[in-house]
Amino acid sequence: MQITALALFTGNHSLALSKVKLAKDFINNQVTSNGSQPQELARTRSFHYSNFDLTAHLRWALIARKLGVDLFKFKGPQGQTLFKAVNFLVPAATGGAGDWEYPELQFTQYAATDNIHAAAQEGDLTAEVAVKKLLPPPGGDIFVLRPAPQQLDNINTT
Repeated sequence: MQITALALFTGNHSLALSKVKLAKDFINNQVTSNGSQPQELARTRSFHYSNFDLTAHLRWALIARKLGVDLFKFKGPQGQTLFKAVNFLVPAATGGAGDWEYPELQFTQYAATDNIHAAAQEGDLTAEVAVKKLLPPPGGDIFVLRPAPQQLDNINTT
């Protein structure tokens, strides 16, 4: 994602476009047809890392749009999409730890807030409904002030 952004900033569109292909590979290889990210679900902080990884890829999609590539509408060969990855997190983000059946040492319900906002902003109906049910992060929900996904929970694992 960072190389794509820097290449775009410096005017190297061919490099930026080549890196956008990696974003499509991520969707194809790391997101399943139900939206889960099995490599992240295997971790002891699965909700955190599912969101952490997805935040980067949602930002990548925003950057790719500046190159004329719509990753929000990209669908992998098994039907994988960024929206499905977001929607996989919605039950826990709106319902709490009891709705997350995977390992999580430090469940933080608001971790998915920005990812859900970003999907809603891009027209995902499930996310649009979920936004109204989200608990605000500490300090309030300021997505409207910086409309790009940001990691909201603590990345410290100790």
